[in-house]
Amino acid sequence: MKKNFRTVKASLIMGLLLISIFAILAPVSSVKAQGGLFGFASIITIEWANVNESGVAVEPLRDFKSYELNVDYSITKGPFGNLIYNLLYIGRRVDIKLELIDYPREWSTVYIPFDTITVSLQRNLNQVIEKSIVIMISVDESAPAYKDGTISIRAYVPKIGMIQAFDKTFQLTLKPAYLGMLNVQPETQHRLIGPMDTAEIPIQVTNLGNGRTKALFRVTSTYEDWMSIVTDQIILEPQQTGTIFLNVKPPKGFGYHDDSRTFIIEYIPTWAEAPEIRGYPEQLSIAIESRGISVIGIEVILPIIILIILVIFAIYYLEKRIRRK
Repeated sequence: MKKNFRTVKASLIMGLLLISIFAILAPVSSVKAQGGLFGFASIITIEWANVNESGVAVEPLRDFKSYELNVDYSITKGPFGNLIYNLLYIGRRVDIKLELIDYPREWSTVYIPFDTITVSLQRNLNQVIEKSIVIMISVDESAPAYKDGTISIRAYVPKIGMIQAFDKTFQLTLKPAYLGMLNVQPETQHRLIGPMDTAEIPIQVTNLGNGRTKALFRVTSTYEDWMSIVTDQIILEPQQTGTIFLNVKPPKGFGYHDDSRTFIIEYIPTWAEAPEIRGYPEQLSIAIESRGISVIGIEVILPIIILIILVIFAIYYLEKRIRRK
């Protein structure tokens, strides 16, 4: 019995030795493709979590915001991998090193707070081990709206026994969101005019945002007998300045006027390529004062005045004739 057991044991040892020698002498291409007959190869993928394939959109001029990356780790095995894996690697610790290689440095700041992920090898060799990391991103006002930027992250796992080393750089797409920002400066915020005049106030508009902008304007305050209109839109390239106009006509009824009203103009920056993408609405106020005499409408009361004058002259003439008698 003992003799048979020794024979079986010796056969197993010899078999393992022969297979080991064959594995060592196996072509390099076979080792690389399969991780060797006994060996293994680490496989890592990195991608955005909860983000579509077009990439993550980051709003400019905000504090650092955290975004999540999915890091998946798995192992490919050689023809005899299961046996060796079960004997040597179940529960083995693997450290995945991450290194931020590059990002759009001219308009963004990126960093990875924790650059090492530790995984424990599972009993099921074919199981994908899913992990996640946080990456911090901020972009400034010069970041071009919805233009692709690239974040390069290197993932590295050193050789662990028969597990081949892994070293690859992943490219992730970063898209700055649209920044709607306008500098709106009226020529004056107070204008004095006569009741028969029209106030025309130029307003300079500068696009401080990061994309071609369609700026929308409207007067939100209305007053009875006052007429007001503002240029409703202007399209500007980044850093371009244009001029719109506010026109106001005060009441023109006959007589003396001393009236003043404040007109509120609301403006909203929108991305010219997709106007449904908007910035935040803002307002400015301009006061118009109407002071002076208006003769508009005198044609209505002029016949009455003439009639009164004629009546007065007629009475005066009659009284004069009566006195002569």
